[in-house]
Amino acid sequence: MRKKWIVVLVILGLVWWSADAKGPTLPAYTITDLGILPGWNEADAYAINNSGQIVGWSAVASNGHPHAFLWEDGVMEDLGALSADRTRAHDISESGVVVGSRQGPHGKYYPVAWKHGAIIELCGGEGYARGVNNRGQIVGHSDSTNNGGCIWEDGEITGLAGGNWAGAFGINEAGRIVGQEGGQAVLWEKNTIRYLGILPGYDSSAAGDINNSGAIVGCSMRLEEDPRDPFPYPEHFFRASLWEDDVLTDLGTLGGENSSAGAINNRGQVVGWADNADGDRRAFIWDGHNGMLDLNDLLEDGSDWTLFEASDINDSGQIVGTGYLDGQKRAFLMTRVPNGRR
Repeated sequence: MRKKWIVVLVILGLVWWSADAKGPTLPAYTITDLGILPGWNEADAYAINNSGQIVGWSAVASNGHPHAFLWEDGVMEDLGALSADRTRAHDISESGVVVGSRQGPHGKYYPVAWKHGAIIELCGGEGYARGVNNRGQIVGHSDSTNNGGCIWEDGEITGLAGGNWAGAFGINEAGRIVGQEGGQAVLWEKNTIRYLGILPGYDSSAAGDINNSGAIVGCSMRLEEDPRDPFPYPEHFFRASLWEDDVLTDLGTLGGENSSAGAINNRGQVVGWADNADGDRRAFIWDGHNGMLDLNDLLEDGSDWTLFEASDINDSGQIVGTGYLDGQKRAFLMTRVPNGRR
């Protein structure tokens, strides 16, 4: 009997070795071009909710005049603007509330929201709105508050804790807010501020998103000057960062120097951008099982897309971002193929 078990174990070992020798299997995705608004020639996608509604902006490459859009069921809708303003949409709640910013004729930015088809300017003067949850809480930056970090709720604006320049970039359903204050990634909760830390070898950080479990993503940053350059110009370096359970993790790159994490869903999947070994920026997805994967490698062979940034991912694993399609800048939607593997 013992000899039979040995034979079985040897066979199982050979099967495992054969499967492993072929390399890991990767998830497969389809990709959708979200199109452009009439009269524009490029588009960026910035956020997606669990219903598949997508927001971002479409623009003319030559003059950079963007208009915010809402994409749903194959149709891109111009969200409109106040007079001739430029607008950008940064986030959308499950109920369809959109938040972003408008740029006035003198180049100043103001926070806005779109509700029930109408654009509303939020109180507080110059600034921007970057995140919204299903409770209707909106976060961002306003010059009218103590340090700039703020939350809008029930038509009122409240400044966030801290004495240095601040911006709030994300909020979860519990009302926990993340962003940057004094050059460091922070978490605001119940009017208290917590500094999240910086990766070793970097000198600042920023947090861009938080999921409902409290996992936070963003990047650590540093500035360097080339001492051999007689007229040195500081160069920025970035590294995608994950703060979870009081542990700060370096998410790595795709073989290059830089990376940044833009969003995390409630399954712990992270998306963003990273440099590959050739120094080219590419969109990525990261999770605790597969690590960081280049989204371009997960498309069908022969794809005409070059994906350089993933901006958001919903709980179904749908990913939105920006890439080049036949040389034109386009917004994309990636959807996981059920049981698909590459």
